[in-house]
Amino acid sequence: MVTTARLSRDYMRKCGFTAETVEKRSGIFRNDLFGVADVIAFKPNTGIVLIQAYRKAAKKEHEHLNSEHPIIKLWLLSGGHFVHHEWYQHGKRGKRKRWAVNTKDIV
Repeated sequence: MVTTARLSRDYMRKCGFTAETVEKRSGIFRNDLFGVADVIAFKPNTGIVLIQAYRKAAKKEHEHLNSEHPIIKLWLLSGGHFVHHEWYQHGKRGKRKRWAVNTKDIV
């Protein structure tokens, strides 16, 4: 099964970033880096980015991860970037579905 973290990691790599999945698995649970990020990525002259990746259906579960979240606020004040990657599948009925992403920068 393809995870949204893997989709985001691969997407960032295609965009020229060095990226790695940073969420940890503990049994059936997943623990995000700093409690907020699934992927970390960086690129010279662009900066360092934490990414929260999720399926479109889980959007409401991640709305609290905004510029007022204490960890994200500190991350932004430290010069980092924070981005939501909302993944969804699209394509014609009966055809192979493709993954697409909506991105939202938190500033």
